[in-house]
Amino acid sequence: MARWLAWAPLPALQAISPDRTVLLLALLLVQLATGNVVVRLVLIQVGALPREGVPQPAERLRGGRVLGPMERLIILGLGLAGEVTAASLVIAAKGLIRWPELHQSASELEGVDPATVGVDQVTEYFLVGSMVSWLVALSALAVAQLG
Repeated sequence: MARWLAWAPLPALQAISPDRTVLLLALLLVQLATGNVVVRLVLIQVGALPREGVPQPAERLRGGRVLGPMERLIILGLGLAGEVTAASLVIAAKGLIRWPELHQSASELEGVDPATVGVDQVTEYFLVGSMVSWLVALSALAVAQLG
């Protein structure tokens, strides 16, 4: 890794130690794959993600499995760059962007069979999933700051 960093024509990479580079790469990889697994396990544990074969809240909120890793990468990247305020704006923007979907779910589900996914289940899925996802990113940021 040290030889590659010395070879790479990027001045920013040459200033980083090989140990730190490996740590940052590992933290980035955690955001991409392991983060989704952790979020899913917590959602199952708290009951926000029901067993297979029944309607899923994820069917109401599309793109979470793609948006989550992207969001975690942005939060981690902005945090590493010292722009924690900008990272908090990403968190706020997610809520604002998802609000119409949550609001639409509430109005669509009035008078619908209770066996379907209700707005409370979709909201719980969104909130728990988002909070756990942010904690994964913020934990990685804390590890990066300590490492």
